[in-house]
Amino acid sequence: MSLGHNQTTPSYTMAVTDSTFTDIAKSVLEKDLGILIDKELTFMDHIIMVTKKANGIMALVRSSFEALCTTVSA
Repeated sequence: MSLGHNQTTPSYTMAVTDSTFTDIAKSVLEKDLGILIDKELTFMDHIIMVTKKANGIMALVRSSFEALCTTVSA
């Protein structure tokens, strides 16, 4: 991933052996210290991931309380 205003990104290669090189794939999304960062630095993918995780946890909590309420009222 390349960051900054200069949109011309060089291609990077890695030496596999002394005479063989392979291109390194460019990524558009990276995770660093638990935060997803895209090349535009918008953090939208990180916000979406955290929101989905929180909604999943809330669904588990809600279903636990619904199960508890139906058991108590019966």
